[in-house]
Amino acid sequence: MLPVLLAAAFAAAAAVSFATVMVLAPPLTTQHLPKERLGD
Repeated sequence: MLPVLLAAAFAAAAAVSFATVMVLAPPLTTQHLPKERLGD
């Protein structure tokens, strides 16, 4: 039973860390603002 609990705990920790990275990571694509929105 202990290996099953350890595997479940590892999977839960991996899921939480993956979700945290996906939330905190910057987006891969950036959209540049047009000149009229920059105030120039």
